[in-house]
Amino acid sequence: MKKTFKSDDIEEKFVKYGYTIIRNFISQEELMQLREVYEENKIINPTKSFYVSHWIEGGSSKKNIDLGLQKILVPRAQEYLDDFIPVFAALSVKHPAADSAMHLHQDWAHVDEERYRSLNLWVAMDGTNEKNGAICLLKGSHRLFDYVRGVAMPDTFRHIGSEHLQKYLTNIYLNPGDVVAWDHRVIHGSLTNVSSNVRLAAVINMRPAESQFLLFYTKPGAGCKEVEVYTPERDFFVAYDSVNHPEDVEKTPLFRKYDYHDINVQEADLINFLTSEFPNEFTKFEKKKTFFQKVFQR
Repeated sequence: MKKTFKSDDIEEKFVKYGYTIIRNFISQEELMQLREVYEENKIINPTKSFYVSHWIEGGSSKKNIDLGLQKILVPRAQEYLDDFIPVFAALSVKHPAADSAMHLHQDWAHVDEERYRSLNLWVAMDGTNEKNGAICLLKGSHRLFDYVRGVAMPDTFRHIGSEHLQKYLTNIYLNPGDVVAWDHRVIHGSLTNVSSNVRLAAVINMRPAESQFLLFYTKPGAGCKEVEVYTPERDFFVAYDSVNHPEDVEKTPLFRKYDYHDINVQEADLINFLTSEFPNEFTKFEKKKTFFQKVFQR
């Protein structure tokens, strides 16, 4: 397996936990530059309290944001990563609203995960806390729920259910300029913003330079029986709107197909895994207060 981080200490933690936090990842000057990208390409989306800029349909804003963020974040990311290149960059915008939580999910696979790892670097433009929509994640979940993810594919954790995972989550609190980087297999989401301010973050999605860019897909509505693997162009997420139009994946070259196989992980399996892998951190599970209720009731 190709190494992700240059530092052995960071790599060891990343492999074990599936994420790492790097304090002061960018400077105050670079933080101001990120804000300039946001102000110059401010997105008005009256239908969503939380959105990411690569969900935009049409227009030049998505491309301008992608290029503006990459210019700032890619050099910083490459200081830490072992020969990685960007997949895309985007702004994460969370308005204060009852429905602003992001549901638990795993990011799509972008590489052959038998050989490589891809990851997100989530840079806090505002400090995050329990009130303004911090990232929360299930540490170690990249190892227990290790199966390919992609367009219209079922969640690997569906046999447990999102509502039953809440008490196992870790909330990530960051200062402006800090970054949390996670393996794309890690289960994560973000809390509701119950503060009085918009919470901003910049996200850069990275993969090894030597890897082939892949997207995994099952035809929506057809049931998940077969996985189709496509080889899109490098700018796919800027050129297409795969969130609102998942069928856009089919406009790219088809690489191969294979049968889908379910992984049936139950809550008992999760408890055994966590208490065995992280005995000093997961010894007692109590129902945590959460801001996810609105998400799960929809």
